[in-house]
Amino acid sequence: MKSWKKLSLWLLSVCAVVWLAAVGLTWNAIAGIDEWTPKNNGLYGGDIYALAINPSNPSTIYAGTRGGVFRSVDGGDNWIQINQGLTSLHVRSLSINPSNPPTIYAGTSGGGVFSYTDTVVSVLYGDVSGDGNITAYDASLIFKVVVGILNLNDPNYPYLTLERADVTGNGTVSAMDAALVLQYSVGLITKFPKSPTGAIALNR
Repeated sequence: MKSWKKLSLWLLSVCAVVWLAAVGLTWNAIAGIDEWTPKNNGLYGGDIYALAINPSNPSTIYAGTRGGVFRSVDGGDNWIQINQGLTSLHVRSLSINPSNPPTIYAGTSGGGVFSYTDTVVSVLYGDVSGDGNITAYDASLIFKVVVGILNLNDPNYPYLTLERADVTGNGTVSAMDAALVLQYSVGLITKFPKSPTGAIALNR
């Protein structure tokens, strides 16, 4: 399990970011638009003191808050807490190692400096957030994804369009559909349709 490690360092380099941190919120401005958009889904750590963006992957952002460190892998739309091993949650500064971007340094109030190597070894099926855990929250995110077309082998019904998260193929979306995603491992898809307009249906 990934964890923060305490270091004997006491100074951090300043990392400039193009985000605004406010009390309990982060905001970003889109080029050409004169307004700020809140980006705080899952970010509940209180005051935000520091932000750092991974130079190798700008969609990965870290926020240092009064409640620890939070990470977003989708440009700030959703955040998860990454505090394993962080003994002081009052994070006042963050810095990313420019020669090794997965390594992050966090300076805490009264607790020293910590390092964290943020690499995803493997993502579990259904783990939308990439934190290594499958939760009901991950299943609920499936509602945002369009599943596609189910290919039936019946010549009378050559195709059936599925609604969002319609696992059972009954044409309706329910909480049960999202829950079923957690029960089945799809595995590796090795057979693809010959026709570019075809689709694959995976059966239990």
